[in-house]
Amino acid sequence: PVYSSMAEPHDFVLDDEAEESGSDISSESNDEEPEETAADRDFVDDGPVEDVRQGLSDSSSDSVNKTDAVGTPKKKRRRMEENLDEEDIALLEENLGVKLKRKKKFNRVKMIASDEEEDETVSRSGPGHDRDVIASQLFDDEASEQGEEIAAPSGTASSAEVYGALPSSSEEEDDVDDFIVDEDGRPVRQRKKKSHKTYSSAQLQEAQDIFGVDLGQFADDLEENEEDEEDEEDEDEDEDLSDEEGRPRRTRRKGTKQRRGAASVYDLFEPSELERRHFTDRDDEIRAKDMPERFQLRGHPVQPADDITELKFESEWIYRHAFSEPPLSDQHKPGEISSVYGGGAFKPPATTIPKIKEALMFMRNESYEVPFIANYRKEYVEPELSVEDLWKIWQWDERWCKFQVRKRNMGKLFVAVRQYQQQKIRDNPDHLLAEGQRMLSERDIGRVENVQSLEELKDVYEHFSLYFGSELAEMSKTRSGHESLDDSSSQLSRPSKLKVSQKDYYTVCRQAGLLGMAEKFGLTPEQFGENMRDNYQKHETEQYPSEPDDVAQDYICQRFPTIDSVLKAAVYMVGIQLSRQPVVRQTVRQTYSERAKVSVKPTKKGKKEIDEWHDCSVFKYLKNKPVKTLRGDQFLRMTQAEQDGLLKISVSIDMDMQSSLVYGTYLDEIKQLFYRDEFSLLVKTWNDLRVEAVEMALTKFLYPVMEKELRRKLLQEAQDHVIQQCATKLQQWIDVAPYQPEQQLDDEDFDSGGAKTHGLRVLACTYEEDRDIPVCCAMLDGNGQLTEPLRLSNIRIRPNSFRKDAKKLRDEDMTRLREFVLKMRPHVVAIATENRDALYLIEDIRQCLMVLEQEEQMASIAIELVDGEVARIFQSSRRAKEEFAEQGLLLKQAVSLGRRLQDPLLEFAGLCSDDNELLCLKLHPLQGLVSQEQLQAELQIRLINQVNDVGVDVNKALEYTHHERVVQFVCGLGPRKAAALLRVCNQDSEGCVQSDRHSKWIDRQTDGCPSRAARHLCS
Repeated sequence: PVYSSMAEPHDFVLDDEAEESGSDISSESNDEEPEETAADRDFVDDGPVEDVRQGLSDSSSDSVNKTDAVGTPKKKRRRMEENLDEEDIALLEENLGVKLKRKKKFNRVKMIASDEEEDETVSRSGPGHDRDVIASQLFDDEASEQGEEIAAPSGTASSAEVYGALPSSSEEEDDVDDFIVDEDGRPVRQRKKKSHKTYSSAQLQEAQDIFGVDLGQFADDLEENEEDEEDEEDEDEDEDLSDEEGRPRRTRRKGTKQRRGAASVYDLFEPSELERRHFTDRDDEIRAKDMPERFQLRGHPVQPADDITELKFESEWIYRHAFSEPPLSDQHKPGEISSVYGGGAFKPPATTIPKIKEALMFMRNESYEVPFIANYRKEYVEPELSVEDLWKIWQWDERWCKFQVRKRNMGKLFVAVRQYQQQKIRDNPDHLLAEGQRMLSERDIGRVENVQSLEELKDVYEHFSLYFGSELAEMSKTRSGHESLDDSSSQLSRPSKLKVSQKDYYTVCRQAGLLGMAEKFGLTPEQFGENMRDNYQKHETEQYPSEPDDVAQDYICQRFPTIDSVLKAAVYMVGIQLSRQPVVRQTVRQTYSERAKVSVKPTKKGKKEIDEWHDCSVFKYLKNKPVKTLRGDQFLRMTQAEQDGLLKISVSIDMDMQSSLVYGTYLDEIKQLFYRDEFSLLVKTWNDLRVEAVEMALTKFLYPVMEKELRRKLLQEAQDHVIQQCATKLQQWIDVAPYQPEQQLDDEDFDSGGAKTHGLRVLACTYEEDRDIPVCCAMLDGNGQLTEPLRLSNIRIRPNSFRKDAKKLRDEDMTRLREFVLKMRPHVVAIATENRDALYLIEDIRQCLMVLEQEEQMASIAIELVDGEVARIFQSSRRAKEEFAEQGLLLKQAVSLGRRLQDPLLEFAGLCSDDNELLCLKLHPLQGLVSQEQLQAELQIRLINQVNDVGVDVNKALEYTHHERVVQFVCGLGPRKAAALLRVCNQDSEGCVQSDRHSKWIDRQTDGCPSRAARHLCS
């Protein structure tokens, strides 16, 4: 050991003897204290030096007399007290709530006397002498506080003489400061820590309820900040000090360490957690802005219209696309007349357009939400528009705004390219445009203004990138991303830059000079597009007088060395020009959607797995099925089966080969529009090239694009159908009034627990499949608060059980249940529908109630079966952990079950939390295959409609936590504004809002909550 020199020689002898004997030296009696071995004394104890001295003294005295029967218990208690360090004492003070007395610690230790002096000292001291001295040092408060020396009895060296003077707390710190010196030998002063205020758990919990964050962590960070400030104070003290010799002392510079600011919520939580709790700067802006929160959170925020003309164009656009244009598949609603080729819905009258315009005026310029318009501005929109139609207008308004932004960006891009062309001409007047290039005209720019859909806008851009893609790439390089354009317009140029940089085959042909060969086919792409649109040969095909081979001979080059390669390249150029013409693409798209047919064949895996019981058995084999005959979610299930490798889906516009020979193909129809009706070998040769170019445009370029668009639309319609089915099921669940018992609630009010409870009292029962787990019952008062729980461990034992004590245990639970019902007087009993055991539980509870009706003359109590899906979601949620932190899962489930019976709307609204618990509901078998964001938005729309139809009691929301979630669905509010509203109400209205003045009060107290929200709040 390091400090073994402090032990006496005879200690080592005793230690060796103990090792040889293999027994404990102090194990002579159970009542005697075991002696301290030399190995224990070899290590320095954390206690004061008195332990070392006492150990040596005890060891010497024990050599004469091994034990002291009278002093042993006191010695053990004293040694335990001496071994308590500062942390143990602080822990005791925290738990006991009192200030304990601390013993003094010695910093300066005198050297231990020699053996003769120690023996002499031991001979002078009696057995209890040292104990009295140490006790006086430990427990003499007056001497400890005043720093006086403790006088030792005569004949004994005082503690000051042996160990030195006992310093006070301040002297102790000075001694430590003097003991630690710097490189020049000067004492280094240690800073004194400031005392920090501690907060009780109740205070921190109260602060957390008010501010919504863990303020216990805030308190710890504030203490760290104070310590940092103390470090800065030490760094800034006494710059011009001098030592004893008069030399200037080297000091630290001020401000060398930056002061850390106070800890904020942004330093304590992760960005994702801040976003979930709505503590970001964006959330503050939403709360402060006087606009409905849902208007700000939309993908494209709602913005006021520039003028009435814009609303007029928008209303016509929405009427044409949202109400008049039929879907591709059969998506009719129940009650509507389904027509295979009519879209499955009636076309609304033309008088709907002015009503759409009025609805847009309220939404965009007045910032009215849909439920407010439906309830308080219904005379402007009815009877043409319903609440569902208003929500459709609100959704299509977002599409309109995004569409207009893209159109403006496209127009800016076209103008920028034309300005670049003009600048090139001004810089170099002698510069001639390359073959196939032309100036961007007003007609090209006006084509952007005339588009009416995103597909048409894409067609215009494809046409633009074909003819002006190279100049767009040059402009991007010279102008470094178009300074005159915004970010979104520069994004439009990225695809064209990629295509040009790859130098596609059309660019190679154009650079080889084959564009002149393509122009000799007789019709321009614009002329062919007009022929297709009008479905007759409006423009005659011009015939070139020379043979194609003779013309191709003039275009032979290194890249295309033969006549066949030149002709193939020319056909390719004509085909891609036809496929990029907007009119041609629009005509083919319309025809493709009308004539498209679906064929399905099973794969090798599908033939084995798809049987008559499989979901895909109804469309295992399909051949030329028109897409308009697809119903509901059929195409979604087809797509999922194709992704699983069970089916192979093909979409085509024409029949199979045999049927095409009889009925013809779409190519046979349109090739006549690019045909020269003459009988000569020259015309026949050119007609073959024209037909080849049209066939390439259709089969290679247009059909794949149209099939992709058709699949996307069919899939979106099937997903929308699933979303609507989910929303309809949720509507059926929440469109239920609170349970109304047969007896009058006002007559049944009784004194429970010293206070009258009003409303529907529910006894909810939940259980697990395992019958060994007890049945959990929760008694809820009229406000949905848990009054008293009940556990029934043996009620599920069947009467015909083989257990000997089964009947006794079952009767005990039945008796407890009767006493509980007699005491609490519920109006209704709710039982979770987990499995068939619910029917057995109903029979048992009905027996108890019948006995009470006969013996106690109680009113009849109804028993209801309640779906436990929402309750199972609640039991594992954050809300349940915060509200019932000490309760079990079954009890939490029982509470939610009873609350759903009291008010289904409140319980479903509680699922709209930051954890997206609403999506945990099982609403449709295919709900996992749709967009979860769209599904959640549609489900929230149903909740918004229902909440604003019923209203919200703001006072209950202030008093009960499970009422808070429903406030966010009020018009003008949302999760952020609702939380701000409740917080302001709690602080300024003392938890109660008066009904006669709450409308003006809410408008005055909530800066970001519109006053129209008060129309849907009640008190």
